[in-house]
Amino acid sequence: MKIYADHAATTKMSDAAVNTLLCMSKEVWGNPSSLYVHGQKAKEVLGADPEKLDRFFETVFDGLPEGAEVSVKTRIGMEDSREAGPLIEVFDRYPISELIVHPRLRKDFYRGEADLDSFGLFCTSYNGALTYNGDIRSAGQLRDLLRRFPMVTRVMIGRGLIADPALIRELRGGRRLGVKELHRFHDEVLDGRMEELKDFKNVAGKMKELWFYMGPGFREAGRQLKSIKKARTYDEYRAATDWLFSSCSLSEDDNCNSFFLEQ
Repeated sequence: MKIYADHAATTKMSDAAVNTLLCMSKEVWGNPSSLYVHGQKAKEVLGADPEKLDRFFETVFDGLPEGAEVSVKTRIGMEDSREAGPLIEVFDRYPISELIVHPRLRKDFYRGEADLDSFGLFCTSYNGALTYNGDIRSAGQLRDLLRRFPMVTRVMIGRGLIADPALIRELRGGRRLGVKELHRFHDEVLDGRMEELKDFKNVAGKMKELWFYMGPGFREAGRQLKSIKKARTYDEYRAATDWLFSSCSLSEDDNCNSFFLEQ
């Protein structure tokens, strides 16, 4: 079993990839799933048209340097899950080293449940290496996924690893995350941010975003989380987080991270 951490496409493109896509990358470089202007321009180029995607891949693979590999991350479609079938046909025409499938529509963003029926279509119809991505937030959930799709040997984890930094350890048979360990992890992140950005005003938003993912994993932590959200100074923030870590316990419910369904 291979486990990947989803880095949210923040890694710079390699020189080989840039040279291969130079004709397009000078003007179009955004993520077509994003709402910002560069992403929307990329969406216009690719759209939901399998023929456009086919021509795009033909350009990529015709100019691919010897020994280079191309992996692809995809949703099951833009607006309708019935788009999955034509997409699979396109993907199957090219020597993609790894196809990473997040089984939601582009219009869904991260709302609702992952569409496992559509992922099943990829499992039965796509002939290349396949990786599952989407809402892996517990070892039990991964076991359920592998029971349903035993052909899956790779998973990519994104938001679940932010909510539970020890998730990969647990997936490998290790112990579950504890409150004291999460407290230490939080403090290391906070200290690192303060060292990098100096001013708590610049750090506050980043730490509160972290709590958006970690917070739902605690039992009955509503007042403490509200206090963290309201904190305006470093001392207020430390007092609020120390209060939460000293008074609340982590839930053992595999579905406790409700942010997966609420976005």
